[in-house]
Amino acid sequence: LQPRPGGGWLQGYNVQAVASSDGFVLATSVSNNPSDATAFIDLMHAACAAAQQMGAGPIGTILADAGYLSVDNLTAPGPDRLIAVGKRRDLERAARDDTSPQGGDQSHPAIQAMRARLKTPDGIAA
Repeated sequence: LQPRPGGGWLQGYNVQAVASSDGFVLATSVSNNPSDATAFIDLMHAACAAAQQMGAGPIGTILADAGYLSVDNLTAPGPDRLIAVGKRRDLERAARDDTSPQGGDQSHPAIQAMRARLKTPDGIAA
């Protein structure tokens, strides 16, 4: 972090981490790319390799926030995954207004399928 002349901080790097359900860090990355989505596939592969190397078995389901949402990240080979399709405030507003969140590839079949999966009891619980 770097101090900004007008106050506050300017983030100079984007740091990512993949942790197991018990908090064990399996993979990390640091880049100057502000997009989280571009880091997902490499981190997923690194986490799978680490889990295999430790003898922990295959990764079950990966949970990721909306910053990782992309068609590529939803359709890439690898473990099962649940990726949020929007920020909570936007999803709640869309539910109140009976609309769909706007932007990006929200109408793509992979994102629509994830949206439907996240509405299931298992998706909500995860």
